[in-house]
Amino acid sequence: MEETKIDESPDNGSQESETIKVKNNAIKQSYEDNTEDASATESTSFVSLKSQNTEKSSITTPSSTIPKHDSSDMNTDESDPLVQAKWEIIKAQLFEVPREPRPAYREYQNKLFTKHPWMKKKDVDYLQKLFTDPKSMLAKKQLKTLLNFHVYNNFTDDQKSRLLKLLPNCDLVPIASDNGDPIDTPRIEREYLAAGLDSYEPGISEPVSELDPKKVCPRFDFWLSDSFKDARWWFQTSIKYGYNTKNGVDTQWNNLEKFKTEVPKNWKRDDYEQEWGIGLSEKMGKKQIAGDSAHISLPEMTKAQIIRLDDTLKYKRQFKNMGITVLMDLKVVAINKSNGHLQLKLFKGEQNKIIDDIHNPTRLENEVLDFDGRVAKSSRPNGNAFKNFSIVRSEDYTPSLFEARKEYWAKTQ
Repeated sequence: MEETKIDESPDNGSQESETIKVKNNAIKQSYEDNTEDASATESTSFVSLKSQNTEKSSITTPSSTIPKHDSSDMNTDESDPLVQAKWEIIKAQLFEVPREPRPAYREYQNKLFTKHPWMKKKDVDYLQKLFTDPKSMLAKKQLKTLLNFHVYNNFTDDQKSRLLKLLPNCDLVPIASDNGDPIDTPRIEREYLAAGLDSYEPGISEPVSELDPKKVCPRFDFWLSDSFKDARWWFQTSIKYGYNTKNGVDTQWNNLEKFKTEVPKNWKRDDYEQEWGIGLSEKMGKKQIAGDSAHISLPEMTKAQIIRLDDTLKYKRQFKNMGITVLMDLKVVAINKSNGHLQLKLFKGEQNKIIDDIHNPTRLENEVLDFDGRVAKSSRPNGNAFKNFSIVRSEDYTPSLFEARKEYWAKTQ
């Protein structure tokens, strides 16, 4: 009770020191009384006890002097500097976590790839440069030409086994041909259906139980899946923008330690966004890979010169249930610089078609499918049209609009 009174009335400095002094005397007196000779008379002990009670009662605050608080007093003004200073002290006490020492950069380099006994120092140095130098081939080469089913099929059984262990079982299917084709290949599925057999359903029919590279392989759609494309894109982006350099690694380590040891402003909103994807501020969450890039429109990409005059756009989409794959080339023949809208020329054999005022990839996709004429509107499933168009500017630059948009987003952060 006394401590509450002192805290509420900081101006009574003299009263605080005087009260503490009396309280200490009472404690001292109690200790001295307890060390008195055991032969002391009952009356003396009674007088001593009465004296202690009198002193203790003198330091007790009467209930009438305790300030009364109504409900309005509980609404603390958080903008008050004194309140903010007190809250910072509380946070430091509640959330204080010791920072871990930053490991040597060499330790990080040793985890970038698997070292084999036959590797020489020059081999190790070359690979480390390949994975860390923003100007290395891996930062520029289109990785889909390096990471695909054809390349996988040329690996040794040992190499395949190591890769299969990195994939969840739901992404693995039985091999259905001597060429190592997965059982869910569209051609094989059509053959099964023609023979009256059921098509393979990953995870339901014949679940994979062993990782024998002669019996199982990645499913047909794995190399085209969003998860694999995102992982491939982030891998290349981390190299291209220096995430794996010493400065990049040190920066990431410092940011991680800061996140672990400090309570950021707006931590409630940030934590909600991390856990649930779309947060209180109605922005895409951090767990959705490059989700913030979704707000970048086709005209914005044109104005940023991601799409340029005379670029070739290649359209490719597989309609698995119909056994149809639509392929078509488009050329950018004009760009409206004021609004970023495109004029494109579509090529189908000897036939050509000009379409104007394109500012939405979904509309562009429907124009392509209408011109192709094989897939009716009622048979077109929903999808992200950004993923079905690729920019072809050179042999080494063929990203999809989806990948180019994410790269532009990452570059502007």
